Amino acid sequence: MHADRRRCLRFSTPLMVQARDKNKEKAWGLIKDFSRGGLKVVFDEFDFDTKSFINLEIQRPNENIYIPASVEVIWKRFIEGKWEVGLSLKEFPAQVKAEILEHGYNKWVAEKAAAEA
Repeated sequence: MHADRRRCLRFSTPLMVQARDKNKEKAWGLIKDFSRGGLKVVFDEFDFDTKSFINLEIQRPNENIYIPASVEVIWKRFIEGKWEVGLSLKEFPAQVKAEILEHGYNKWVAEKAAAEA
């Protein structure tokens, strides 16, 4: 049986990210889930190798402001015409990380309450 290697809780946080590929073109993606240690992002195009370090800009919840982050590409897979990419956070402001996690947690609580109603 496959052992889950995740050490952190993940929350659905549909926020936008942008990265620059090798040709300096912006690659836009949508966060599928976010945790203390990393995030899973879905991209239409993704031109980076695993174990590479890239700079992203991650959207702040409820704002059209993007915060720089340094991440490492842990894994990537092509599914249904899109790239799912697992990224490990290396450098990202703790205050913004806490804000995103709180946003995801509040969304999870609201969805759980709605499902139980």
